[in-house]
Parts: sequence; C-alpha cells; structure tokens
Amino acid sequence: MDLQGPGASRTHDATAHSDDTHPDDTAEHHRAALSDSGAGSHLADPVARAAGPRHRPTPPAEIPRPLRIASEAVARMLVIAAGLALLVFLVIELRVIVVPMAIAVLLTALLAPLVRWLHERRVPRGIATALVMVGGLAALGGLLTAVVSTLVDGTAQVVAEVTDNVGSLQGLADATPFRIDVGVLGDQVLQAVRDNQQTLTSGAVTTAATVGEILAGFALCLFALIFMLYDGRRIWGFVRLLAPRARRSRVDVAARRGFASLVGYVRATVLVAVVDALGIGLGLWATGVPFVLPLAALVFLGAFVPVIGAVLTGAVAVLVALATEGPVTALIVLGVVLAVQQLESHVLQPLLMGRAVRLHPLAVALGVAVGVVVAGIAGALLAVPLLAVLTAAVRSLVASREVAPRAVDPLRPREANPPPALPGCAARPAAQGLRWDDRDVRYLVTGATGYIGGRLAPRLLGRGPEPDLVPDPSAGPVHVRCLVRNPDKLADVPWAADAEIVQGDLLDPGSVRAACEDVDVVYFLVHSLSDSDFAATDRRAALILGEAARAAGVRRIVYLGGLHPDTPPGGLSAHLASRVEVGETLLRSGVPTVVLQAAVILGSGSASFEMLRYLTERLPLMITPRWVRNQIQPIAVRDVLRYLVRVAEIDAPDAELNRTFDIGGPEILTYYDMMQRYARVAGLPRRRVVPVPVLTPSLSAHWINIVTPVPKSIATPLIESLVHEVVCTENDLKGWVPDPPEGLIGYDRAVELALSRITDGEVETRWSGATVENVPSDPLPSDPDWAGGDVYLDEREQPCNATPERLWTVIEGIGGERGWYSFPLAWSVRGWMDRAVGGVGLSRGRRDPHDLRTGDALDWWRVERMIEPGGPRPAGSDCGPEEGLLRLRAEMKVPGRAWLEMSVRPRPGGSIYHQRAVFIPHGLAGYLYWWSVAPFHGIVFGGMVRNITRTAERDDDGPAPASRRPAWLRSRPQRDRAA
Repeated sequence: MDLQGPGASRTHDATAHSDDTHPDDTAEHHRAALSDSGAGSHLADPVARAAGPRHRPTPPAEIPRPLRIASEAVARMLVIAAGLALLVFLVIELRVIVVPMAIAVLLTALLAPLVRWLHERRVPRGIATALVMVGGLAALGGLLTAVVSTLVDGTAQVVAEVTDNVGSLQGLADATPFRIDVGVLGDQVLQAVRDNQQTLTSGAVTTAATVGEILAGFALCLFALIFMLYDGRRIWGFVRLLAPRARRSRVDVAARRGFASLVGYVRATVLVAVVDALGIGLGLWATGVPFVLPLAALVFLGAFVPVIGAVLTGAVAVLVALATEGPVTALIVLGVVLAVQQLESHVLQPLLMGRAVRLHPLAVALGVAVGVVVAGIAGALLAVPLLAVLTAAVRSLVASREVAPRAVDPLRPREANPPPALPGCAARPAAQGLRWDDRDVRYLVTGATGYIGGRLAPRLLGRGPEPDLVPDPSAGPVHVRCLVRNPDKLADVPWAADAEIVQGDLLDPGSVRAACEDVDVVYFLVHSLSDSDFAATDRRAALILGEAARAAGVRRIVYLGGLHPDTPPGGLSAHLASRVEVGETLLRSGVPTVVLQAAVILGSGSASFEMLRYLTERLPLMITPRWVRNQIQPIAVRDVLRYLVRVAEIDAPDAELNRTFDIGGPEILTYYDMMQRYARVAGLPRRRVVPVPVLTPSLSAHWINIVTPVPKSIATPLIESLVHEVVCTENDLKGWVPDPPEGLIGYDRAVELALSRITDGEVETRWSGATVENVPSDPLPSDPDWAGGDVYLDEREQPCNATPERLWTVIEGIGGERGWYSFPLAWSVRGWMDRAVGGVGLSRGRRDPHDLRTGDALDWWRVERMIEPGGPRPAGSDCGPEEGLLRLRAEMKVPGRAWLEMSVRPRPGGSIYHQRAVFIPHGLAGYLYWWSVAPFHGIVFGGMVRNITRTAERDDDGPAPASRRPAWLRSRPQRDRAA
C-alpha cells in the first residue's frame, strides 16, 4: 500500500533502482552527483536549471561489492573493539568499585536462595537477610581464626621438620644426575621471593593497592550484599528500565536466565570446593602433614579459580608434604590430589553444574587468562562466572521463542536455558497467524461447564449477548469443541447444538489427545479447588494438555491465571502459586501460549462478586482483616471474555506471544473501596468497616463461609489471593488488543451490569456451576438395588389435579428462594450443619429463579438429569413423551451417596407426582446417618409431596406469571431478588 502520496511516488520512481542493484550503489551515485561542481552551480541557479536539462556527471568507478562489504564488517568490528576497550579501561580504572560489586553479586547468588528459604517459612525478609549475613560473617570469622591459630601454633614445628628433612632431600638430589644442592636452592628461592615480592603479589595489589582500599572494598561489598539480598528485585526492576521499551521484556528474561546460571555456577563451585577441601584435607591428615586446616582452606579458595586454582593449591599441598614429611608422603599426597581432582572433573562438575553452566574448556582457560591480565587474582575469580552469565543471557536473546519474565525464576539453576525447540515448533512460520489455510478455525474449550468457559464458548460461536464480542468473521467459519467430563451438564444450554461436545478428562491422556486433534486454539480454563493435592492435579493436567497439544500441532494455548505480585512462588498462597506453576508449565509446552493474569473478576455469578455482594449487603458493620486496604485492580467479566476471544486472533511471532499478560480494569481500588462503592451503586447506606490485625485468612474464610453462599473451600483461595496487592505491572497486551472505543468497563458500571443481570434473572453461569470437589459425582445407578451394598429408599407418590405442565413448573422452580416446600427449619438446620463442616449448605441458591439446566447447582444439590414433559428424550430414557423427571445429586457432606428424584406423569383429569430419595451408605457412619434422619422423613419428604401438589393445584386456575411465589410461601416475607 502506498503511504507516500503522488508527489512522493514520482520522486521514488525517479530514483528507483533495479532489483539487482545494491541500495548503496544508488546512494553513492546520488552523493557523487550532488558533490560535482557543475551540478552544484546548476542547482544554485534556478534560471539555468529551467533553461535546459541538467547535465548528468559521469559517476566514479564503482567499488567492488565484496570489498565494500568487507570494509563495512571491519568498521563494525573496530567499533565493537573500541567499545570493549573502553569498557575494559573503565573496569580497570574503577576496579575499587567494580570488583567489590562483582563479588557482592557472586555472594548474592550464593546466599539469596537461603534468604528465600527462610522467607518462605514466614520469616520476614529483613530478619532473614540479617540471619544469613550474621551467620555468614560468623562462619567466615571462625574459619579465619582457626586458620591463623593453626599457622601460629605450628610454624615452629614445621620449621624443625623442614630442617630435619633437608638431609634426606639432599640425599635424594645427589642420586640424580643434576647434583642439586638443596640448601643453596632453598636460599635462592627465598631470595627470589624477597626480590620479586611486589611482582608476585601484583594481582592482589592491582585489586586493592592499599589497606585502605581493601577495607573500603570490603565495606562496599558488604553494604551492596545486604541490599541485594533484601531488595534485589526492586533494584533490578529499576535497572531494567535502562533497556529499550520494545526489548525490555526480552532483556529481563535474558538477565534472569543469566543470574540463574550464576546461581548454578556458584552453588556447584561451593560444593566442589567443599569436596576438594575435605578430600585433600583428609589425605593430609591421614599422612601426618602439618597445617591441615590452612591447606584445606587454601584448596577451598583455590577451587573458585578454575583450571589454575586447583593445580596451584594441590601443588602447594604436595610441596608442604615433601618439605615436612619426605618424598614418600609427598607421592601419597600427590595421588590423593590427583584422585580428588579427577573426581571433581569427571563426576562432580557434570553432576552439579548440569545444564545450568555450559562452557567449553577452552573458553574457561581463555577467560581465566584474560581475567588475570585485566584484574589479577580478582579477574581470575570473576572471569568464569561472567562468561557463564553472558553465555546464558546471549542464548536467551537469540532464542527463537522465549517465555515471559515472571515465568523465569532467577534462583533456580534449571531456568538458565530457554525452552528447547521441540519437534514441530521449529517449522512454524515466525510471523504467521492462525489462518494458515482456508478451512475453519477450530477451538477447544476446557472448563466449558465452569464460570468463564460457559460464557466463552457461546461467544466463540457468535451466540453471546454482545454483538461485537464474536470472533473475527474474516478468519472463516468457527468450530467449537468442548471437553467435559459429563456431557449431560451441557445438554440444556442454548448453544449446545452448535458446539461439538466430547466426553473426557484432563487427567486422561487418551481423551485429551483425541480432543486436541485438528484444533487450532486450546483454552485451558480449569483450576482445582479441592482441599488436597490440587497443585499436583493441576500440574498433571497442564503437562498432559501441553504434550497433547504439541503432538496435535495446536497453534496456540490460552490460559486464564491469577494476577500476582512479582515475588517467588514460595511467597504466594498455595492456590496462587499453583496457577503460576500451571502457566509456566504451559509456556514450556512447546506450543505458543498466552497466559492472561487477572485479579478479581466482576460479573453476575462470579465467586468474587458474590462474596463482595453478600458481605456488603448483609453486614452494615464489618470487622475486617487488614487486607481490605490492599490495592486490587478488578476487571469486568466482559473485558476478560473480550481478551480471551481476541488473543486467539493475534497475528504475531510465536516468540512475542509465548508469555504472560496482566489484564485489569481501568481503576485500582482497595477491597474497602469496592465494598463502599458497591453499597453506593446498590442504594445501600455507607458501610462501617473496622480493620483488625488478628483475622487470619483461615478465620476470614470461615466467616465468609457463614455470611455468604461461597463455601470455605472456595473462599480460602479467594482470600489468600487478596492478601497480596494484585495490580497490573504492565499493559503490553494493549499493543495487540486495543481497548474498545468506549474504554474498559469501570467498577461502578461492572457492578450495575452484574446487578441488572441478577435482577432480570439472566445470569449465564455461576461459580457454583463447576463440580464441587470431594463429593460423590457418580450418577445414580440404573438399578440401585443391584448397585452393590445396601440401598435405602424413601418413595412416595400422590395424585394431583393440576396438569402435568403446571406441576412441572412447580418442580422446576424448587429450591433457592422458594425453599423445599416442607419444614423450613429442618432444611435450614441441615444446611447450617453442612456449612459448619465445610460443605456447601443451602446458601448457594440457584442460577436462575425459574429455569434449570442439567449441571446447575441447586442449594446443596446438583441437577444430574432433567427431562421436561414433551421435551426431547435422551437415548435410553424410559420416560414417556408426556412425562418429566428431575434428578438431583447431593453435594453436601454426607457419609454416602444420595439422590432425590421428582417426576410427573399424566393421568386422566390431572397428573401424578412421584418422589424418590435414594441413599447408598458408606461404612458404619452411613448406616448411622440414615437411621438417625429416617424418623424425620415423614415430615420432610411427606410434607414436600403434599405442598408441591397443593401449590400446583392452587396455581392451576390460570396462567400465573413465572415470578409468582408458591402459595404455601406467600405469607412469608420476600427476600431481595438480587440476593
């Protein structure tokens, strides 16, 4: 497309060059033409220019292209060399600052994991840093004291032993053809050391020429180390701002991988040094060589200087053994040194370094040599760690695809290398989107029975209420496949006929592989909320899905995770850390993955919104924990769905999209602000909030379990996430998915939309739609009497004068605000008992006051099967054409499995209501439970039969509005419909 306009096009045509002409040729030609004196005078005279055509000068002889390319390469190399020379010069000049800072970074890599370990065990970071620093200084001081004390106490003895061994050494020397005088040789060596003392210690003198510089360097190193351990992440967050904004994320990842490599190097080197010191020290002790502790300490320090350090310190140990104990002992010590060094090079280094540090031996040798030349002993110490960091960083920068910065833990050495190019990924075009061919785009939605998945699937199909929230029509037809464990749960949703519903389990590799076949985009929208093993379950599901997606050639995975602060996983709650781990697992799967991270999602039926709503409506005065003052960036569910739809359509290189994106609404609030503004939008008085420091997340979850419909199992992860401040740290996704013209939905507007949906009874999905963990989920056996074990039944039937349709309306409207048509106190007490032991109780209510679907939560029940009179019959159903069936499965805490069936069938002049309660006990507790509640069945279940049929008969005098309450409840005060 021409963006220059007609005039610009004509100019371009006048200077265009052919395809086989190098661009520099044209530029060179124009420069020569403009530098010609005739051309210059011609251009200076407009009259002369108008009088006739300009005379074109003859271009100079063309420089051969290979020579020009070579000269350009040489020029670039000279610029790079000059930059490196300047850098080396600055390092040498500023060595008093650079060397202590570099040593501080090395010590940070060594000690930071220990600070994190303490911090993960509830030790405040400042105290953890202090403990590590004090412990390290105490260990160093103790070691130095022991070394100095040993040297002072043993010097006289060593001198005597050396004197005694001079004769034996002289005899050994006389036996050689060289006739060496040992005494004269010793005097000459001592004199040479005295004469060249300054040269021999030039490395140390270069690093710190005076005692003052040594002390200053030590103080600077100690000061920097304290702040790097305590506040290293914030320091790096500031330093990374120096990188160009477009490459900042990639530079951040490269730096994290470089530091991970440094952590691996330092950790492995320390372990190797300890093994070397112990091995050689034990050999010296066993052979009776003096100065065992000083020599072992020297070996330990020498291990930090690769190649030459181990050789020199081993040689010193052998020489001490030779001078004090004689040649035989020296040979034994030499064998010990060689054995330990062979163990180090062939076993310890490959085992401990692993893949975190991958350097060729030649690179190590050259690095040490250059380090010695540039900075003496300090240069030899720092050369190899610097090479390890640079190698990991460069490998990350040149990788074809990388993850987001938060997916890389800089304190884990295994993070030093980018994810490998797995089979099937390298052949993927770098800048190609989803439309590789002319066939339709295929989506796989997991979690389609949950809150987000149940709203995303219809929007992908173009069946959502928002006309603008549909996939891009230019991408072609859309095919949506939903992977669910129980397809019956989607049987009644209005969009089910347009989707492909497949049965499977994310923990079953076979069903996941089958579901991923011929799919372009996979949405991973599941998260376990069980009380145990949820992290392992989610991790396994993510691994299975990632492997299946890679094998099937899926082009993109989209995962909705949780927004979290930039802290190590150990500093997060267990559920939030699990979401981070799932995102990292998918990012490493080999399939380009977009991880969207959201905080509180505002929408009708979401658990976060329901918790906020009930707390605000039911408690005008609240005693709250301190986390209500933490900052949160909530987002409307409509904006979440828009991001989910649009990120699947982004046409961008895989490496740029394989990362996390923070998503949030336009406002940053506290939970206190959210409650007050909810009260204002809902027309409630201002709430009084008293924060106290004693309410732990566990106590808060228990309180929410009592006050709101959200059970403790779901309230706990919600509250644990609110303990952190969850605010977006970047908005990079806006570069690919711009905000709508009207902007993102603000908090007040999101609350208004949610309340209007609740008031109008148009809640699409609820948090309770997901399957509750740790409850029986098997369907009712077709013949309970032969299901295995004892089965208890309570079966009742009663004729009704109402039509089957009218009776069915009453049955379908049961539960929630209408109650259960008998003994409300007994139902309430049983619900409170269930909530007290962590169950769901009666407060879940229902998604819609009038409409039920298979899979809906209904107080403590779940709709397992629903067949309307005159509606479609599922395969294998024994219901007649005019019969109806509602089967509910209990999700309360009960020692067994329980169902409640309500059915209707026509009869002349009316209908027949049939009710059956089924209980299959589990263990002795199950039997005791049944017989303890059996005496109340006549009141509870018998009352249900009578009141349901009476309500249908009383309402059968004409078409009643759907919102009309049952006759037996009309005398009771109505609750707010929005509740």
